[in-house]
Amino acid sequence: AELDDFLHPAITFLQQYDREHAVQLLPTLAEFLKNDRDVQKTAAKLFVHRNTLTYRMKRILELCPVDLDDFGTRQRLLESILIVEHYDRIAKSIKD
Repeated sequence: AELDDFLHPAITFLQQYDREHAVQLLPTLAEFLKNDRDVQKTAAKLFVHRNTLTYRMKRILELCPVDLDDFGTRQRLLESILIVEHYDRIAKSIKD
């Protein structure tokens, strides 16, 4: 099985979108979910203005229409993000 088989499709899409457009939508979504959708806390952690965060989240939801009000969806997205982060840490440690 490929890594993508374990990931929510929105995560795979955002990874590719970030690479192609040199943006940081996946890390934004990750921080937003890790902070339980708290805009103030997430903006502070990302060192961005809350309007910037709101704009990014709006863009994410335009690109990947997921229901962030649904607990199961949030859980699957967060699990996928944690898998990606773990995989990236392993890949980086192999390179170093």
